[in-house]
Amino acid sequence: LSLAVGEGEQGLVAGLNASAQALGRMLGPVLGTGLYRLSPEAPYLLGAILLLVALLALPFLFRRARI
Repeated sequence: LSLAVGEGEQGLVAGLNASAQALGRMLGPVLGTGLYRLSPEAPYLLGAILLLVALLALPFLFRRARI
């Protein structure tokens, strides 16, 4: 991740990455529980959809970042 930006922005990117991970660790269980209450399959379905979106986005992100 740090290779995608210049030396002057690496601290900012590392901080944003850590913040996003912490937010995911806080909100993930809450959202997962809410989805599970709707349907036991819902968290897994959402996870599969998000994984598919991420996999489809990878070629565009790597082409743009040129890592």
